[in-house]
Amino acid sequence: MFTAGFVASQNLLNIWVLIFGGFVCAVLGDNVGYFTGHKFGRRLLQKEDSWLFHKKHLVKTQSFYQQHGKNTVVLARFLPLVRSFVPIVAGIV
Repeated sequence: MFTAGFVASQNLLNIWVLIFGGFVCAVLGDNVGYFTGHKFGRRLLQKEDSWLFHKKHLVKTQSFYQQHGKNTVVLARFLPLVRSFVPIVAGIV
């Protein structure tokens, strides 16, 4: 996005195309992450522990999402590293 913003500031890319494309890609990225977590994440809950996910953490996350799910998804859009994992974890739980 930084590079695209720079290119748009040099009038080599239309800013409205950039805004629309960024919006579409953000929505599609979240949906792909959610679908991936929903489709393949339940296998993680069947295992006791894996090298990346621990069952007790996913159970805690599930109760957290039941209480604060909507706010978590919206606020996570503004946190750079968290933004990548929230849709996947939301799909799992």
